[in-house]
Amino acid sequence: MRAVISFVLLVSGSYAIAAQPAPSFDVHSILNTARDRASQNLLPPLKGADQGVYEHVFKAYPKETGDCPESAKKIAANFAAATGAETLGAVCLEDTKRGFTIAVQYRGEARLNVVSTAQRASIFPSAGWKSKQECNAALEEEVARFERNTGLTSVVSYCFQSEFARRDEWEMRVEGFGNAQVAPHLSGAYVFGKVLGHSKSSFLGAIKEGMQRKGLDVSFVRFRSSMAYSEIGALYYAPTRLRFENIEYAKLANAEQCQAQLGLARAALGDAQELISYCGAMSITGNYEVSYLYAGAARETTSHYKKFDSYEACMAEREPTLEHFRGQGRSVVGALCGRTDKTWKIVFLNGK
Repeated sequence: MRAVISFVLLVSGSYAIAAQPAPSFDVHSILNTARDRASQNLLPPLKGADQGVYEHVFKAYPKETGDCPESAKKIAANFAAATGAETLGAVCLEDTKRGFTIAVQYRGEARLNVVSTAQRASIFPSAGWKSKQECNAALEEEVARFERNTGLTSVVSYCFQSEFARRDEWEMRVEGFGNAQVAPHLSGAYVFGKVLGHSKSSFLGAIKEGMQRKGLDVSFVRFRSSMAYSEIGALYYAPTRLRFENIEYAKLANAEQCQAQLGLARAALGDAQELISYCGAMSITGNYEVSYLYAGAARETTSHYKKFDSYEACMAEREPTLEHFRGQGRSVVGALCGRTDKTWKIVFLNGK
């Protein structure tokens, strides 16, 4: 059985730092000189002794909204209105091809918690839109989704591309500060082989529907192809991040066998609450795999010790063996026939 576990980092692409004194040189003088050259909208000097001053940096802010000093003033005003914090000002730190880098400085008892739809670099797709136009068109809806779920007021909302993004990968940063009622999370999983019975759009649509059945408010589900496998990334709102697992329950010799075993699995696992179940064709091994994608705990399996010479021999023994195990009080809800290297085996689908 192959279980692929997602990895996800949940801190936003922007960041905050507390002002700290330099051990051997005047870092504050250097920093403020650089700011003076970057913008006429200077912040008060950073004071190493003042541990109540914090800074938050927004990267890749779009240039078409205005020049950088004007954008910095707008962000500072939004920040003050949304957080109620004593906002000391904002400055432009950098002008890059991807947009402006703008820092907001504020005073408080502690650094404010950042809640953002922009997740840090992940092995799974975090860019939910294919173009800047498509992303911008979704801004209003996504800001409403963010504020409805988190209970926070967004300080910024804009579209951008990460440094190593593909041409059709655009991310959205909707960002607020405070303790969210329900936070945005990014989860993902690998998909091996070709998914049978689905187009890419219907496959992603089915996953989104599966997530919605679990009560999740979904921003996007994105698919990214690679040479030997593909990756799924989904941004959604939930009290905690869900772990995506793609489970292979049985290997078969052809598509017809796979569809038959998939039908048996679906009948047995009707309460498993998977996001989607499907047959996948593996180009390297030539196998066809009964696959289940879960968000949360996956249903586990147990293999029977007996080996069979053929698929037909395994299927002939499947039902009697399943009934025998049930009669012994074993917690099994179904059984499949699966291929090993040269033989076949019965795979039990365990109960809860």
